[in-house]
Amino acid sequence: GGCGSCWAFATVGALEAAANIHDNTPGRDLDLSEQIVLSCSGGSCSGWSTSASLAFLTSTGTAEESCLLYQADDTVPCGAACGGAQTEPWKVSSWSVVSSGVDDVKEALHEGPVVAQFEVFEDFYDYQNGVYSHVSGASVGFHAIVLVGWDDGEQAWIAKNSWGTGW
Repeated sequence: GGCGSCWAFATVGALEAAANIHDNTPGRDLDLSEQIVLSCSGGSCSGWSTSASLAFLTSTGTAEESCLLYQADDTVPCGAACGGAQTEPWKVSSWSVVSSGVDDVKEALHEGPVVAQFEVFEDFYDYQNGVYSHVSGASVGFHAIVLVGWDDGEQAWIAKNSWGTGW
């Protein structure tokens, strides 16, 4: 939708992947609530800091998606979440900032997913598949994603994006 909550999707997506790695459950489809992070953390549909979102997930956490479904709306009250959000939250145990150097990011990816952001240009909206490379158009802002790997042959990061199934 029109809600700029990529910061919530990126940080929750990293938590989901890290939990599957930690628990050695690669086939598990862990689906946690981005809406709880959007409604309860202080962020909004106008964006927010991934660092602040990770701090929220460290201190407070989130619950499974069924506890509060994503509504792309930052006016949904935090109290709309089920009781499980407070009694059995999924939390980030720790996180740290990684240098933006290619080798540093690759090393961090050996430990688990990396929350990242990149500058979006107008031509990104026309991206279909393969490796994206900026060709034309003005900057339209920044976007948070989850890096899950890399491809040295293509000299590209492999990322999880939150722009929905149509993207």
